[in-house]
Amino acid sequence: MKFFDDLDINLMKWPGQSPDLNPIEHLWDELERQIRKRNLPPVSERELAVILQEKWEKISETYSKYEQ
Repeated sequence: MKFFDDLDINLMKWPGQSPDLNPIEHLWDELERQIRKRNLPPVSERELAVILQEKWEKISETYSKYEQ
């Protein structure tokens, strides 16, 4: 910290890996919630892949409305 103080460099008060700085983390969280809402969990990797793709497409549509 002394190094930065000596050079008069201001640092952010939160870590660079904060989830708030990474928007994809919010999307993954939403995707997980959508999968967990299902009555029956996927029983195979193939089924999981199909469900993830369907849910991801719906999330993309929802979030693209807010980007404009």
